[in-house]
Amino acid sequence: MMDLKTILIYIYIDGIKNILDLSYQGLHSLAFNKFEELMSKYRLSTFLEQNIFATKLLYRMRITEDRTSVSYKDMFHIPLNKRGLIKTQRYSAPGYPCLYLGTSINACWEELHRPLLESSMVSALKLTRTVKCMDLSIPKKQDMIEDQLKLERFLMAFPLILSCSTKVLNYSNTYKPEYIIPQLLMEYIIKYNMDKKYFSHFIFGVLYTSVHINNEFKYSDDEFINWAIPVLDSLADSQYCPILSEHFEITNPTCEEFERIKTGNLTFLSTEPKSAYEASSFFLLENRLKNKEFFQMRQV
Repeated sequence: MMDLKTILIYIYIDGIKNILDLSYQGLHSLAFNKFEELMSKYRLSTFLEQNIFATKLLYRMRITEDRTSVSYKDMFHIPLNKRGLIKTQRYSAPGYPCLYLGTSINACWEELHRPLLESSMVSALKLTRTVKCMDLSIPKKQDMIEDQLKLERFLMAFPLILSCSTKVLNYSNTYKPEYIIPQLLMEYIIKYNMDKKYFSHFIFGVLYTSVHINNEFKYSDDEFINWAIPVLDSLADSQYCPILSEHFEITNPTCEEFERIKTGNLTFLSTEPKSAYEASSFFLLENRLKNKEFFQMRQV
Protein backbone atom coordinates (compact mmCIF):
# COMPACT_ATOMS: atom_id res chain seq x y z
CA MET A 1 0.00 0.00 0.00
CA MET A 2 1.37 3.40 -1.03
CA ASP A 3 1.97 6.09 1.58
CA LEU A 4 0.54 9.61 1.25
CA LYS A 5 3.77 11.13 -0.15
CA THR A 6 3.91 8.55 -2.94
CA ILE A 7 0.25 9.14 -3.83
CA LEU A 8 0.86 12.90 -3.97
CA ILE A 9 3.83 12.45 -6.31
CA TYR A 10 1.73 10.30 -8.67
CA ILE A 11 -0.97 13.00 -8.70
CA TYR A 12 1.74 15.60 -9.34
CA ILE A 13 3.08 13.56 -12.29
CA ASP A 14 -0.44 13.25 -13.71
CA GLY A 15 -0.68 17.03 -13.40
CA ILE A 16 2.41 17.45 -15.61
CA LYS A 17 0.91 15.06 -18.17
CA ASN A 18 -2.30 17.11 -18.20
CA ILE A 19 -0.30 20.31 -18.75
CA LEU A 20 1.42 18.73 -21.75
CA ASP A 21 -1.93 17.63 -23.19
CA LEU A 22 -3.33 21.16 -22.87
CA SER A 23 -0.26 22.57 -24.59
CA TYR A 24 -0.60 20.05 -27.45
CA GLN A 25 -4.23 21.18 -27.80
CA GLY A 26 -3.06 24.78 -28.27
CA LEU A 27 -4.51 25.88 -24.93
CA HIS A 28 -1.43 27.67 -23.67
CA SER A 29 -3.18 29.88 -21.11
CA LEU A 30 -4.92 26.87 -19.53
CA ALA A 31 -1.62 24.97 -19.53
CA PHE A 32 0.09 27.85 -17.72
CA ASN A 33 -2.73 28.17 -15.18
CA LYS A 34 -2.45 24.45 -14.40
CA PHE A 35 1.32 24.76 -14.12
CA GLU A 36 0.98 27.69 -11.72
CA GLU A 37 -1.46 25.64 -9.60
CA LEU A 38 0.99 22.73 -9.54
CA MET A 39 3.87 24.95 -8.41
CA SER A 40 1.73 26.39 -5.62
CA LYS A 41 0.06 23.15 -4.48
CA TYR A 42 3.35 21.27 -4.06
CA ARG A 43 5.35 24.32 -2.89
CA LEU A 44 7.95 23.55 -5.54
CA SER A 45 9.53 27.01 -5.32
CA THR A 46 10.37 26.27 -1.69
CA PHE A 47 12.03 22.99 -2.61
CA LEU A 48 14.04 24.55 -5.44
CA GLU A 49 15.17 27.97 -4.22
CA GLN A 50 18.90 28.45 -3.72
CA ASN A 51 21.22 31.43 -3.23
CA ILE A 52 23.96 32.16 -5.77
CA PHE A 53 26.56 34.22 -3.97
CA ALA A 54 28.16 37.47 -5.07
CA THR A 55 31.58 37.15 -6.78
CA LYS A 56 30.50 33.84 -8.33
CA LEU A 57 32.18 33.50 -11.75
CA LEU A 58 30.22 32.29 -14.76
CA TYR A 59 30.96 32.10 -18.47
CA ARG A 60 29.24 32.97 -21.72
CA MET A 61 30.28 31.73 -25.16
CA ARG A 62 29.28 33.17 -28.52
CA ILE A 63 30.08 31.87 -32.00
CA THR A 64 31.26 34.59 -34.38
CA GLU A 65 33.26 34.73 -37.59
CA ASP A 66 34.29 38.37 -37.05
CA ARG A 67 36.43 38.25 -33.91
CA THR A 68 37.90 41.74 -34.27
CA SER A 69 34.92 43.83 -33.15
CA VAL A 70 33.29 41.81 -30.35
CA SER A 71 33.14 43.67 -27.02
CA TYR A 72 31.78 42.74 -23.62
CA LYS A 73 28.45 44.39 -24.57
CA ASP A 74 28.00 41.81 -27.34
CA MET A 75 28.44 38.99 -24.81
CA PHE A 76 25.46 39.95 -22.65
CA HIS A 77 21.85 39.03 -23.52
CA ILE A 78 20.47 39.85 -26.98
CA PRO A 79 19.47 43.54 -26.85
CA LEU A 80 15.83 44.36 -26.13
CA ASN A 81 15.58 46.22 -29.45
CA LYS A 82 16.59 43.06 -31.37
CA ARG A 83 13.90 40.68 -30.13
CA GLY A 84 13.31 39.46 -33.68
CA LEU A 85 16.59 37.53 -33.51
CA ILE A 86 15.53 35.43 -30.52
CA LYS A 87 14.58 31.85 -31.34
CA THR A 88 13.03 29.24 -29.08
CA GLN A 89 15.43 27.79 -26.52
CA ARG A 90 14.94 25.36 -23.65
CA TYR A 91 14.01 28.01 -21.08
CA SER A 92 12.99 30.90 -23.32
CA ALA A 93 10.26 31.52 -25.85
CA PRO A 94 10.86 33.35 -29.16
CA GLY A 95 11.20 37.11 -28.74
CA TYR A 96 12.03 37.09 -25.02
CA PRO A 97 15.71 37.70 -24.18
CA CYS A 98 17.42 35.40 -21.71
CA LEU A 99 20.99 35.31 -20.51
CA TYR A 100 22.40 31.77 -20.71
CA LEU A 101 25.55 31.17 -18.67
CA GLY A 102 27.69 28.17 -17.76
CA THR A 103 29.54 27.46 -14.55
CA SER A 104 32.37 26.30 -16.81
CA ILE A 105 33.46 27.00 -20.39
CA ASN A 106 32.94 23.32 -21.08
CA ALA A 107 29.23 23.68 -20.18
CA CYS A 108 28.91 26.55 -22.69
CA TRP A 109 30.74 24.57 -25.38
CA GLU A 110 28.50 21.52 -24.97
CA GLU A 111 25.34 23.65 -25.02
CA LEU A 112 26.44 25.15 -28.35
CA HIS A 113 27.04 21.64 -29.73
CA ARG A 114 30.82 21.80 -29.68
CA PRO A 115 31.66 24.64 -32.07
CA LEU A 116 35.23 25.24 -33.25
CA LEU A 117 37.10 26.89 -30.39
CA GLU A 118 38.80 29.29 -32.81
CA SER A 119 35.42 30.87 -33.60
CA SER A 120 34.08 30.72 -30.03
CA MET A 121 34.49 33.94 -28.09
CA VAL A 122 34.16 33.65 -24.31
CA SER A 123 33.64 36.18 -21.52
CA ALA A 124 33.63 35.72 -17.77
CA LEU A 125 30.80 37.27 -15.75
CA LYS A 126 30.90 38.07 -12.05
CA LEU A 127 27.87 38.47 -9.83
CA THR A 128 28.00 41.71 -7.85
CA ARG A 129 25.19 40.74 -5.47
CA THR A 130 23.88 37.51 -3.98
CA VAL A 131 20.72 36.40 -5.79
CA LYS A 132 18.15 33.64 -5.60
CA CYS A 133 17.40 31.09 -8.32
CA MET A 134 15.52 27.83 -8.78
CA ASP A 135 18.00 24.98 -8.64
CA LEU A 136 17.06 22.13 -10.99
CA SER A 137 20.57 20.70 -11.07
CA ILE A 138 21.00 17.08 -10.08
CA PRO A 139 22.72 16.84 -6.68
CA LYS A 140 25.63 14.53 -5.99
CA LYS A 141 24.72 11.09 -4.70
CA GLN A 142 26.96 11.50 -1.66
CA ASP A 143 25.29 14.78 -0.70
CA MET A 144 21.88 13.10 -0.69
CA ILE A 145 23.19 10.18 1.38
CA GLU A 146 24.57 12.56 4.00
CA ASP A 147 21.66 15.01 4.00
CA GLN A 148 18.17 13.48 4.35
CA LEU A 149 16.46 16.83 3.83
CA LYS A 150 18.30 17.36 0.53
CA LEU A 151 17.22 13.88 -0.58
CA GLU A 152 13.56 14.54 0.26
CA ARG A 153 13.62 17.87 -1.56
CA PHE A 154 15.19 16.30 -4.62
CA LEU A 155 12.62 13.48 -4.73
CA MET A 156 9.79 16.00 -4.53
CA ALA A 157 11.30 18.13 -7.28
CA PHE A 158 12.43 15.21 -9.46
CA PRO A 159 9.33 14.96 -11.74
CA LEU A 160 9.71 18.65 -12.60
CA ILE A 161 13.48 18.33 -13.06
CA LEU A 162 12.99 15.34 -15.36
CA SER A 163 10.33 17.20 -17.36
CA CYS A 164 12.78 20.07 -17.90
CA SER A 165 15.71 17.80 -18.81
CA THR A 166 14.39 15.83 -21.77
CA LYS A 167 16.85 15.62 -24.67
CA VAL A 168 15.65 17.15 -27.93
CA LEU A 169 14.99 14.45 -30.53
CA ASN A 170 15.22 16.75 -33.55
CA TYR A 171 16.98 20.12 -33.32
CA SER A 172 15.96 20.96 -36.90
CA ASN A 173 12.29 21.15 -35.88
CA THR A 174 10.94 24.63 -35.19
CA TYR A 175 8.58 23.31 -32.51
CA LYS A 176 10.26 21.34 -29.75
CA PRO A 177 7.84 19.67 -27.30
CA GLU A 178 10.79 19.01 -24.98
CA TYR A 179 10.74 22.75 -24.20
CA ILE A 180 7.09 22.95 -23.07
CA ILE A 181 7.62 22.50 -19.32
CA PRO A 182 10.90 24.47 -19.02
CA GLN A 183 9.37 27.41 -20.88
CA LEU A 184 6.29 27.31 -18.62
CA LEU A 185 8.62 27.32 -15.62
CA MET A 186 10.38 30.42 -16.97
CA GLU A 187 7.02 32.09 -17.59
CA TYR A 188 6.09 31.28 -13.99
CA ILE A 189 9.32 32.94 -12.78
CA ILE A 190 8.70 36.04 -14.93
CA LYS A 191 5.16 36.39 -13.53
CA TYR A 192 6.41 35.74 -9.99
CA ASN A 193 8.96 38.54 -10.32
CA MET A 194 6.37 40.99 -11.66
CA ASP A 195 4.57 40.74 -8.30
CA LYS A 196 7.70 41.64 -6.31
CA LYS A 197 8.88 45.17 -5.46
CA TYR A 198 12.49 44.50 -4.48
CA PHE A 199 15.39 42.79 -6.25
CA SER A 200 16.09 40.76 -3.11
CA HIS A 201 12.76 38.96 -3.61
CA PHE A 202 13.31 38.15 -7.28
CA ILE A 203 14.08 34.70 -8.66
CA PHE A 204 16.98 35.06 -11.11
CA GLY A 205 16.15 32.18 -13.41
CA VAL A 206 17.02 28.51 -13.35
CA LEU A 207 20.20 26.60 -12.51
CA TYR A 208 20.18 23.24 -14.31
CA THR A 209 22.32 20.26 -15.26
CA SER A 210 23.02 20.15 -18.99
CA VAL A 211 21.25 17.47 -21.03
CA HIS A 212 24.57 17.13 -22.89
CA ILE A 213 26.38 15.70 -19.88
CA ASN A 214 28.84 12.97 -20.86
CA ASN A 215 31.98 11.20 -19.70
CA GLU A 216 33.89 11.45 -22.96
CA PHE A 217 36.59 13.68 -21.50
CA LYS A 218 36.28 12.31 -17.95
CA TYR A 219 35.20 15.65 -16.50
CA SER A 220 33.13 15.72 -13.32
CA ASP A 221 29.41 16.50 -13.44
CA ASP A 222 30.20 19.86 -11.83
CA GLU A 223 31.45 21.06 -15.22
CA PHE A 224 28.00 20.63 -16.84
CA ILE A 225 25.88 23.17 -14.92
CA ASN A 226 24.09 26.04 -16.70
CA TRP A 227 22.05 29.04 -15.68
CA ALA A 228 19.17 30.58 -17.67
CA ILE A 229 18.22 34.12 -16.56
CA PRO A 230 15.27 35.97 -18.11
CA VAL A 231 15.48 39.73 -18.50
CA LEU A 232 13.77 41.22 -15.46
CA ASP A 233 12.67 44.49 -17.05
CA SER A 234 11.61 43.64 -20.59
CA LEU A 235 10.00 47.05 -21.22
CA ALA A 236 13.10 49.12 -20.39
CA ASP A 237 14.09 51.94 -22.74
CA SER A 238 17.70 50.75 -22.77
CA GLN A 239 19.11 47.97 -24.93
CA TYR A 240 19.97 45.82 -21.93
CA CYS A 241 17.91 44.91 -18.89
CA PRO A 242 18.87 47.51 -16.23
CA ILE A 243 18.26 45.03 -13.39
CA LEU A 244 20.55 42.36 -14.83
CA SER A 245 23.07 45.07 -15.72
CA GLU A 246 23.19 46.10 -12.06
CA HIS A 247 23.98 42.54 -11.01
CA PHE A 248 26.84 41.65 -13.36
CA GLU A 249 30.35 42.68 -14.30
CA ILE A 250 31.82 41.18 -17.47
CA THR A 251 35.15 40.86 -19.27
CA ASN A 252 35.89 41.57 -22.89
CA PRO A 253 35.76 38.28 -24.80
CA THR A 254 38.71 36.18 -25.85
CA CYS A 255 39.22 32.76 -27.39
CA GLU A 256 41.67 29.88 -27.09
CA GLU A 257 43.59 30.92 -30.22
CA PHE A 258 44.10 34.52 -29.02
CA GLU A 259 45.44 33.38 -25.66
CA ARG A 260 47.70 30.77 -27.28
CA ILE A 261 49.15 33.41 -29.60
CA LYS A 262 50.05 35.59 -26.61
CA THR A 263 52.20 32.97 -24.89
CA GLY A 264 52.75 30.19 -27.41
CA ASN A 265 50.50 27.85 -25.43
CA LEU A 266 47.95 27.82 -22.64
CA THR A 267 50.06 25.86 -20.17
CA PHE A 268 50.89 28.29 -17.42
CA LEU A 269 49.73 26.63 -14.19
CA SER A 270 52.43 26.50 -11.53
CA THR A 271 51.02 23.34 -9.94
CA GLU A 272 50.09 19.94 -11.25
CA PRO A 273 46.42 19.67 -12.32
CA LYS A 274 44.26 17.93 -9.73
CA SER A 275 41.69 16.64 -12.23
CA ALA A 276 41.17 15.98 -15.93
CA TYR A 277 39.33 19.29 -16.20
CA GLU A 278 42.19 21.27 -14.66
CA ALA A 279 44.44 19.92 -17.43
CA SER A 280 42.03 21.06 -20.16
CA SER A 281 42.13 24.11 -22.41
CA PHE A 282 38.78 25.15 -20.93
CA PHE A 283 40.14 25.42 -17.38
CA LEU A 284 43.27 27.24 -18.50
CA LEU A 285 41.18 29.72 -20.48
CA GLU A 286 38.97 30.24 -17.41
CA ASN A 287 42.09 31.18 -15.44
CA ARG A 288 43.08 33.70 -18.10
CA LEU A 289 39.63 35.29 -17.94
CA LYS A 290 39.74 35.59 -14.15
CA ASN A 291 42.71 37.94 -14.49
CA LYS A 292 41.13 40.20 -17.10
CA GLU A 293 39.44 43.53 -16.40
CA PHE A 294 35.77 43.32 -15.47
CA PHE A 295 33.44 46.03 -16.76
CA GLN A 296 30.19 47.13 -15.15
CA MET A 297 27.23 46.44 -17.46
CA ARG A 298 25.27 49.29 -15.86
CA GLN A 299 27.61 51.73 -17.56
CA VAL A 300 26.42 50.61 -21.00
